[in-house]
Amino acid sequence: MSDGNLTVEPVATDRTELQAARAAPVSLPAGSFDAAELDKLLGDSAKAKNDKARPALVGEAVEKLNEIVTSSSGLQAGYKRVEFTDEATGITEYRTVYDPGLAEQAADEADAEAPAPARRTTKGE
Repeated sequence: MSDGNLTVEPVATDRTELQAARAAPVSLPAGSFDAAELDKLLGDSAKAKNDKARPALVGEAVEKLNEIVTSSSGLQAGYKRVEFTDEATGITEYRTVYDPGLAEQAADEADAEAPAPARRTTKGE
């Protein structure tokens, strides 16, 4: 029989560098992802024997599962990167902005690449 005493081990809050690197958050670009498949692939990357390969594995998983159409610049159609400098602070950063002209151009290119619609025949032809 038990004497009624329980022993609770203290929770370890310190992680090694390796454990911290494996648990590091992953930034996802805009897009649509299969969450279950992404979770599986990111889990596999965290278990990689060679931790230097982890960023490449994460990048491949994100690229493979990102279902949004992007342009050759890696941005969604209609967007571009611009350099912005805040004169007050002297900080320069790159921002992603919407450009209606680029969106129209992307739509025209998509229309040009789309297959021609099937020809409809009328009765009697």
